[in-house]
Amino acid sequence: MMALVMGLFYFFLTLGAYLISRLLYRKTNLLLFTPFLIAPLALALLLMGTGVEYETYNKGAAYLTKLLQPATVAFAIPLYRYSGLLRKHWKPMVVGIVCGILISLGTTLLLTRLAQMDASTVKSLLPHTVTTPLAMILSETLKGDPQISVLFTIMTGICGMVLGPLVIRIFKIKHEVSKGLLLGVGAHAAGTAKAFELGEQEGAIASVVTIVTALLTIVVAPTLLHLIGFT
Repeated sequence: MMALVMGLFYFFLTLGAYLISRLLYRKTNLLLFTPFLIAPLALALLLMGTGVEYETYNKGAAYLTKLLQPATVAFAIPLYRYSGLLRKHWKPMVVGIVCGILISLGTTLLLTRLAQMDASTVKSLLPHTVTTPLAMILSETLKGDPQISVLFTIMTGICGMVLGPLVIRIFKIKHEVSKGLLLGVGAHAAGTAKAFELGEQEGAIASVVTIVTALLTIVVAPTLLHLIGFT
């Protein structure tokens, strides 16, 4: 009974941290208060301060993690709504997605090799540009550590939310498809959230690109590791 109560407590604690940080972000519009940063940071500090083990916390919070997978289906809504726009610009979208995947995987493999990281860590870092639920699946498929994968996936999303709009301003990117591609390929769900702030079309493109990028990465990453003989 106590385990059930504590599980529910950590479930609602996580949900509350997210809702409060989202409210702060909407009130201030400062990236410092984005839920992707504030919620996990506040929870981590609280757990460390109270001495609660991650396994204990995760008994309740794991239910939210499981909800991420069916929630991903919601990305199909903009796919249907903007199907005409997607058909019109499918060629540059395919080129952008493929280039983004190859650059992401290639630079990750190169940098981890230069840093002489072990095989498990390398496989855990490869999914960092894939949306969180699929990053966990890919990490398990590659026999990496899903917790490390989630950590770097979140870090990638936060960096993309911060740097993406800056890149758009510096290079004066105007087209909705280009903005959506940049944020969707480079920063997955976090980038998609930022893209919707720029406009509904940008968000629709980013949401579709995020899913396609994730699905293709799940296929390409194991194949690439096999081709280079990395086991």
